[in-house]
Amino acid sequence: MKLGGRVVGFAASVVLGCALTGCSPSRTHATALASQRSSPASQATVIRTARVDVDGVMRTVLANGAGRTLYWFTFDKPDKAACTTQCTLAWPPLLMRGTTLDLPDNDAQLESFGVLNGPNGRQIEYEGHPLYTSDQDTGPAQANGEGFEDAWYVATVSLTGSGW
Repeated sequence: MKLGGRVVGFAASVVLGCALTGCSPSRTHATALASQRSSPASQATVIRTARVDVDGVMRTVLANGAGRTLYWFTFDKPDKAACTTQCTLAWPPLLMRGTTLDLPDNDAQLESFGVLNGPNGRQIEYEGHPLYTSDQDTGPAQANGEGFEDAWYVATVSLTGSGW
């Protein structure tokens, strides 16, 4: 995982993260691994922050490596994604590629990220919320999925698990 410009191996986080936090086998927290190095960031799942106009207000949101805004779904539960199969055609999940996460250097905290091993595959979570992109966004720095059906919202760096 990358924090402060460092890339950290995700495989080690599975073992150490579960040992430190007692997480369930289906969810892995990213914890205390900033000193371990792994493969280059080009082989990592990239997460960035971006300034995006969300309903007329500029906000700092989480985005994938291509700059597409990430969303969370109100019907998801901790350790369980509710958006699966047909739902993922409109809301593609952010899946873990390789063994590392390349994380933003600002605001978002390392311990806030995790991976849910569920029906969508190894899905990246932030503050316990599985992350998705939206097919309503045709490019970077868009937030067309915000508030869709009063259930989909942009993932901001200040997102907490209180949405459950």
